[in-house]
Amino acid sequence: MRLLARRIGMGLLICGLGSAGTLAQGWHHIGKVQRLESFRDGLEDGVELTAGAAKVRITQIYNGVIRVRVAPNGRFPKNISWALAEMPLNYISGPVQIHDGKNEVKITAGTVNVTITKSPLLIDFSDASGNVLLADEPSLPMAWNGPRVHIWKKMPADENYYGLGDKAGPMNRRNRAFTNWNTDEFGWQESSDPLYKTIPFFIGLRKGVAYGVFFDNTYRSVFDFGKESRDYFSFGAEGGELNYYFIAGPEPKRIVEEYTALTGRAPLPPLWTLGYQQCRYSYYPESRAREIVKTFRDKKIPADVIYFDIDYQQGYAPFTINREYFPTFEKMIADFRAQGFHTILITDLHIKKDPGHGYAPYDSGIKNDVFVKNPDGSIYIGHVWPGESVFPDFTLTRVRNWWGGLYKDFVVMGGAGFWNDMNEPSVFFRADKTMPLDTVHRLDDGTTIDHRAAHNIFGMENARATYEGLLKLQAGERPFVLTRAAYSGAQRYAATWTGDNSSTWNHLKMSTPMLMSMGISGMPLVGDDIGGFAGSPTADLLTRWFEVGALNPIYRDHTAKGTADQEPWVHGPEHEAILAISCLATICLSPRSLRKWWTLKKSLFHPAIGTTFGPARSMSTAKNSSCAPVSMRCLFTFAPERSCPCNRLCRTPAKLQMALFSCTFIPVRIAAARSTRMTATPSLTRRVKSSASITLAEFHPPPSPLPAASKKALTNRGGIAQR
Repeated sequence: MRLLARRIGMGLLICGLGSAGTLAQGWHHIGKVQRLESFRDGLEDGVELTAGAAKVRITQIYNGVIRVRVAPNGRFPKNISWALAEMPLNYISGPVQIHDGKNEVKITAGTVNVTITKSPLLIDFSDASGNVLLADEPSLPMAWNGPRVHIWKKMPADENYYGLGDKAGPMNRRNRAFTNWNTDEFGWQESSDPLYKTIPFFIGLRKGVAYGVFFDNTYRSVFDFGKESRDYFSFGAEGGELNYYFIAGPEPKRIVEEYTALTGRAPLPPLWTLGYQQCRYSYYPESRAREIVKTFRDKKIPADVIYFDIDYQQGYAPFTINREYFPTFEKMIADFRAQGFHTILITDLHIKKDPGHGYAPYDSGIKNDVFVKNPDGSIYIGHVWPGESVFPDFTLTRVRNWWGGLYKDFVVMGGAGFWNDMNEPSVFFRADKTMPLDTVHRLDDGTTIDHRAAHNIFGMENARATYEGLLKLQAGERPFVLTRAAYSGAQRYAATWTGDNSSTWNHLKMSTPMLMSMGISGMPLVGDDIGGFAGSPTADLLTRWFEVGALNPIYRDHTAKGTADQEPWVHGPEHEAILAISCLATICLSPRSLRKWWTLKKSLFHPAIGTTFGPARSMSTAKNSSCAPVSMRCLFTFAPERSCPCNRLCRTPAKLQMALFSCTFIPVRIAAARSTRMTATPSLTRRVKSSASITLAEFHPPPSPLPAASKKALTNRGGIAQR
């Protein structure tokens, strides 16, 4: 009897486990294919399948890119995307071949084969040789639960996953789960999630062969790479459409190239933005800001940018100036420009609610009906830095145009770039740190969406409005916009950084993998707060961070109120000399030394911008190069008691490692340095006056001799350029 009871118990347990694997509780899984029809719309060519009430479209967008859409009720929503850019003309689709068999449908689209099992509907992607790259988990077909959508995929034991943008922790996402919901996360740590950006794109890599997946859904989404089960990974969202793109490789480089062809490539930044940038919360009054700039020039430490945080504003109201702190603001900006410093001003998106006091952004906004509304039609009011604030409805084109026009006065004053912070959007005194989910956002076609759908794109559309406004106001100049929040496609409008990090060795260690992940997620213009935003770094930590940060595309020192000063000179002559040479590294990264990495320029930058130099080199050539940035150890030494921050990268598979460095760091500096799109003005040059017996030899330069251009740069310590 005891044995029988034990067998019954084991049987019940097995049944329970089996049901968990074959049925996701509360989910309605797609069923059997009942009908197949050809489908063609614009560039898309493929099939539409009917399975009960649901319909599934599987179409080729162009060679190597397949789109999957699911409509649970059989009605597909309007085919719009905030992420997708205009399709480049050089992407051509080949013919799609469809074979409808008894048990499965086979689609051949270029080098990609799609196999659709009919009962239940399952989708597998394979290459021309028949090797399966990505396959649905048979026990868990695609499913929906009310507004929620989800999909499960087989997870081979030796497959690894990279991407998702600015996620903390190791670059390999395997065995972890992530949430995408743009969040103001002050002092985030290695386990913090979600963070500031939503980039629902990842690369799967197995045995040197890669593929990509882009899940184009703006709602709160989740990606689980084996935390739930070691047999499958999954992704889904709390609303919106089950709409994803499969991107064939096999190289990571090609996947990034195809992904950015879909979502857009970053325009080249102004050359001066690649120099050293000085920032803190905040430089005021005006005399303090002038002192900072003067000290840089007196000490001949290279620097190109100074930032002004919210304290330059009157009562923290965007687009105002505190004349008590900055009595000659316009002249100060002009004086800085004459000294080779470009001024970047913060302009948060929350507009102070200030009726009857002549505050133009609020008054004109009310007049033009530009602010986000509550469900009852009243204007939504949230508390942020100015107190009660209202928020532009950036999902409307006319509102983006209105916002872009607000920069006119600052551009006339000489503001060179603009910093869109707090645009997750962040709202104080709320547990969820943002707007209520039922706030209403209007669209150009007269329809509306709630904040569940608009939240993750709000920061991107804010940056878009700024960028497009500057294109009109700064004729003949490349705009520079820095955004904290983003969605896929934000690289078309802005650079970004990793938000409010901390002054710890662990955050220094995390910075490189995090920036690499942003690079392979399509955002090449990235940086972190050198020295850490929260806290005060030790002298050694600040110095090491400056050394590593010299290879960041955005090289910005930034810190919070109440922290110690962390300008390059604060820890005495020895550290100052080291930091000055680190700033010089942004100038003397030699195009000749880095030429081999240029082959991937088109992966991340708009093809109409920039020029290449010299013949293209193969990946195999680059892989064996002795060029310093391969491991960063060639240029910089680290405290002997601590490991090199790039250790994790050094353990990354070789093919991906090459793509990471190529796509993230090197092309940014070369592209802007070599581009002839805009007219250059003479760079500000200043002779080095050595303050310590420190030479480049002590920092392990590249083994090959420095070219003449780089040697000359060592004597020019004013800034990168004025362009």
